[in-house]
Amino acid sequence: RDPIYGLKSCLYNIGAGACAGASALVTAPIVGAQTGGAKGALQGLGVGLAAAVALPVAGVANGGRQLFRGCANTADAFAATAKGNQVWDKEKECWVEFVPY
Repeated sequence: RDPIYGLKSCLYNIGAGACAGASALVTAPIVGAQTGGAKGALQGLGVGLAAAVALPVAGVANGGRQLFRGCANTADAFAATAKGNQVWDKEKECWVEFVPY
């Protein structure tokens, strides 16, 4: 849509990835211990550590993509704003002409 929306989406994705990673780090060993005892807890710790690294990295990658898309759409956003009769269509992910009902 535009750089501001791209930055907002970027920060959201980074935060979501960090929270999901932290959650997995805590819950995976607990679930592992409940299902497999001490061995399950160690396996859960391994899964939790992997998720604690992978999920924030995925959040940063997706966030960077969203920021890039927002910056790439800057020209379209300025043109749509200048025309004054276009709105952002969330489903099509593009600017469309506003048609009142």
